[in-house]
Amino acid sequence: MQSNADRMASIQERLNLLQTVAGTTFGNHSLDAILHQHIAHVCNVFRADFCVMRKLIDDQLVLLASHGIEPSNLLPSIEPTLGITHHLIQNKAPIGVPDVQNHPIALPSLISQNKVEFISYAGTPMICNDVVIGILGVFYRKDHHEYSKDDLLLLQALGNSLAVAIKNHEMFSQLQDINEDLDQRVKTRTSELESANRELEAFTYTVAHDLRTPLRAIVSNSQILIEDFEEALPLEAKALLNRQAVAAKRLATMMDGLLSLTRIGKVDVQKAQMNLSRLAEEVALEFIRANPACPPKFSIEPDILIAADSRLIRTLLQNLFENSVKFAKPNQPAVVRLRKCKKDSDVTFIVEDEGIGFEMEYSAKVFQPFERLVREEDYPGTGIGLASVKRVVDKHRGLVQVDSRPGEGAAFTFRL
Repeated sequence: MQSNADRMASIQERLNLLQTVAGTTFGNHSLDAILHQHIAHVCNVFRADFCVMRKLIDDQLVLLASHGIEPSNLLPSIEPTLGITHHLIQNKAPIGVPDVQNHPIALPSLISQNKVEFISYAGTPMICNDVVIGILGVFYRKDHHEYSKDDLLLLQALGNSLAVAIKNHEMFSQLQDINEDLDQRVKTRTSELESANRELEAFTYTVAHDLRTPLRAIVSNSQILIEDFEEALPLEAKALLNRQAVAAKRLATMMDGLLSLTRIGKVDVQKAQMNLSRLAEEVALEFIRANPACPPKFSIEPDILIAADSRLIRTLLQNLFENSVKFAKPNQPAVVRLRKCKKDSDVTFIVEDEGIGFEMEYSAKVFQPFERLVREEDYPGTGIGLASVKRVVDKHRGLVQVDSRPGEGAAFTFRL
C-alpha cells in the first residue's frame, strides 16, 4: 500500500509530466531530441521497463522514438492492421493488457518483436484533430501489470499531447521551408530586378549622353541658317527654324536632367552625421544670389542633425529649393522653410513653401520623371527635379510625402 505522501508525490509527478509534454516547444532543438526526452519521462513515471513511440506513415507504424531498449532490437516498422495496434487505431482509445500471452486480441503482431520479450503492455493512439498519427506504448518484461483508469487516461493525454507537438513541428518545418523558398525567390527576383535596373540605367545614361551632341548640332545649325541666310529665308522658314532650335534646346535640357537622375542612381550612399541646417543655408545663399531682383526668403531651423550622404542631400535641397522658387506666387518672392516636426519624431525634416501648390489627387505624379502639372510656357522646366528628390530618398531607403493645396504651397515630409 502506498502512503498518502507517496501517492501525492506520484500524482504530482504525473501532473508535471503532462504539463511538460503539453507545453512542448521545439525552438532550435530537433524533434528527435525532444521526443526521446519526453518518452524517457513517460517510461520513468509509469515505472515501465521500456517505452516505444511509432508514427503512422504510409500504412506502416514506423519507429519514431524509444527508451529502455536498443532501437536495433525493434522492428523499424510494423503492420498496423492486426492485433492490438489495429484495435487502438480503430477504437481511438487506450488499452491495458496485463498478460499479452493470454489476451484475446494480443495477436503475434504485438509479441513478435525481434529479440523483445515482455509480459504486460499499455498503449494509446496518438490523436491530433481526430486523426490517429501514431501509437505510444509502455512495456513490462516480467510483471503482470494492472492498469487503472487513471493510468490509461494519463497515457491517452500524453499520447495526444505528443501528437499535437509532432504536428506542430511538421507545420513549423513546412512553414520554414516555405519561408526559405520565398526568401530565395525574393533574393533571386531582387537580383534580377537590380540587374535589370542597372542595365536600364546604363542604357538611359548612354542614350542621354549620346543624344546631347546631335541636339547641339541641331541648335547650332538652326542658328547658322538663320544668321547666314536671314535675308534669303522666308519668314515662315525662320519661324520653323526658331521652333526647331527651341525644341532641341528643351530636349537637350531634358537629357541633362535625365543624366543627372541616372547619376544619382549610380552613387553609392555613404552615410555620416551631418548638419542639415548648415548645408541648407549654403544652398539657400546660392538661390538668393541667383535671384537678386526678387530674392527668395528662407527660414531654416538651426542644427538639424541627420545621418545621410551629404552629396546626395545637397542635390535634394537644390532641387527642392529650385522647385519652391520656380512655383512661387506671381510677383511675390518665394518663401521656403526647413524645420523639424515637433509632433512626429520619426520625421527627419520638413521643407515647405508658400507657392502656388496643387491638388492632392496629383500628388503621386509630382515625383515621376517628366510629369508636370503646369504648362511649359507658364513655368519652364523638365519635371526631373522632384523625381531626383525621390531618387535620393530611395537611395537612403527612406520615405518622402507631400501635402499641398492650390494657392497654399506645398510641404514635403522626409523620413530618412
